[in-house]
Amino acid sequence: GALTVMLINRSLTHSASLTLDHGLPSSRVVPVTTLTSTDYKDKNGPGAPNSIAPVVKPGPAAAQKKPFVLTLPKCSLSCVEIAPG
Repeated sequence: GALTVMLINRSLTHSASLTLDHGLPSSRVVPVTTLTSTDYKDKNGPGAPNSIAPVVKPGPAAAQKKPFVLTLPKCSLSCVEIAPG
């Protein structure tokens, strides 16, 4: 099975880098899905239905090795799924 990791960067001003060691002998990271905004109070509504929308990026190639580094945008929630390689 896959390992899913949810990561939150609560800073309103700075991105955050972290090192993730998944403990698998070989792996692949499926695309990383991130929700981000400029303020915790932002919301979607009739006038702005896509103010906060998922952004999907390819998983980092370095994730096939361990440990690997991820950078989280400011004020964000990211979902990383690591599958056995």
